[in-house]
Amino acid sequence: MDQPLPHYAPQLPRTDYHVTRGDADIHVEACGQGRPLIIIHGIGCTSWSTYRVADQLGDIRTVYSVENRGMGESTGPVEGMTIDTMADDAAAVIDALCGGEAVDVLGYSMGGYIAMHLALRRPDLVKSLILCSTSAGGPSATPVPDETLAIWASGAGLSPEENNRITMEPSFHAGWSTDRPDLYEEMLLLRAPYDTPEDVFNAQFLAARDHLMGGIDVSPIQVPVLIIAGTGDRVVPFANSVVMKDLFGSVTFHPVENGGHLMWLEDVDQFTAPIRAFLQAE
Repeated sequence: MDQPLPHYAPQLPRTDYHVTRGDADIHVEACGQGRPLIIIHGIGCTSWSTYRVADQLGDIRTVYSVENRGMGESTGPVEGMTIDTMADDAAAVIDALCGGEAVDVLGYSMGGYIAMHLALRRPDLVKSLILCSTSAGGPSATPVPDETLAIWASGAGLSPEENNRITMEPSFHAGWSTDRPDLYEEMLLLRAPYDTPEDVFNAQFLAARDHLMGGIDVSPIQVPVLIIAGTGDRVVPFANSVVMKDLFGSVTFHPVENGGHLMWLEDVDQFTAPIRAFLQAE
């Protein structure tokens, strides 16, 4: 990377792991110390997305960033994959790297879908859930706004650089990219080496769509849950989290005023403060 990244670059030293599950090789990037915290990413995102979150929480947790199959350095077949496929990949990581103990799991956007499916499929592996910018789906879910879908569609056929510049903009609250062009440019530079292959994006999009259309029953999940949602989310609207908070038995709900979909890239301190309090209260 030719230019320095003073704001978003990782600060703590990282260790790379690879976990094999069937034909998939799942890349995991770890930093910090203490009990494990697993981060599961959304569509088109890899470890770069949460560098600062991991750095902020690395003094109280060993943070494992799990890159979904086909993303970053992870490989594996993606055709026909589901949210359950990626949940089982995450379970394999916890079994391999955390000795199969119950761990704290943070999932954002599609990563939140994966985290909830993981908690249902392998409750023995989940100590708590931190669900950010996400939805349990079903008939009460609010879909991705048409305006955002139109912006995503407008990036088709463009170079990866221009596609990223256009399609990442709705991931922040309205006006952020023009108010903070320095940070937006730095974030785009950081993302540039990790473009999402078209077949992987399509597979992730379909898996996420199926989750949202079908929905899941989260009532069997009996672990503490923290829900963080930005009122300015233009991808998974805030209304989804308002509905979701009533679906769990033990939940802490933390709204972030005007926070966008990737709110931690806007203000990491505001994002990690409730997470730190939640983890330290365990």
